[in-house]
Amino acid sequence: MVDVSLWAESFSRGNIPPFPCPHCEHGRLALVNGQLKVEEPRYSEIARREEDAWEPDWTIERFYAVLKCGVSECGELVVMSGDTEVVEEIDEELRQNFISYLRPRGMFPAPPVIKIPKNCPEDVVRELKQSFQALWSDRSACANRLRASLERLLDDKRIKKYERTGPRKPLALAKRIGLFRKREQEALTRKLKGQKPEVIEYELKKDQRVVRIFDALRLLGNLGTHGEIDRVSVLAAYQMYEVALQEIYGDTENVDRMVTRAIASRGKRVN
Repeated sequence: MVDVSLWAESFSRGNIPPFPCPHCEHGRLALVNGQLKVEEPRYSEIARREEDAWEPDWTIERFYAVLKCGVSECGELVVMSGDTEVVEEIDEELRQNFISYLRPRGMFPAPPVIKIPKNCPEDVVRELKQSFQALWSDRSACANRLRASLERLLDDKRIKKYERTGPRKPLALAKRIGLFRKREQEALTRKLKGQKPEVIEYELKKDQRVVRIFDALRLLGNLGTHGEIDRVSVLAAYQMYEVALQEIYGDTENVDRMVTRAIASRGKRVN
């Protein structure tokens, strides 16, 4: 599951989140000692000193930091850069303080937001990794990359991409999802013939969940194309997509068999 707090838009200098390593995916990233530098441009310094109406949140700062994976056999290095935002905080004595928070605008290589199944096709993974990169700089582009990853998934499932009659015209994603739904339902009908009602209900719900996730991702991708999409919505899209990827490419076959047997035998048999 996606930990929303881990992917906050900004954070204090002493509380950089332990992002997952983009290389080994097992380790966590931590700041390399002395590898955080925050500077204020000269024009901001002048304005701060000379403007009578100056406010703390007018300050402009840029930063860069180097993070390192904690797994000794990995040691991946990630460069994070961005600007700062001033956050108002009230201390225990009810005094007003203005704290400069780090606000990343880019990370390279970008930490993975979700776990990608090992069996996931290369084209699907490539679009996903590009979405991780865009999360920090352009959420609309991030949503579009997620949508593109879904298109590549449908390619992998051999769902047709173009109209078969007339000019070569790409099929809308909604139509491709509809074709995927129809084919999956037909395959399930054949697979479940003669099964107990409980087994059929379980399998149909699982299949419908994946298709509903695809529809949600399509709509969120539309928001990314035609307008601004907020961070919470993007992270929700990742969380849904992770479920779908695990259902399709994850190592769930053995679990599904156990669930099916348990339902069919009223709990008397699971293996």
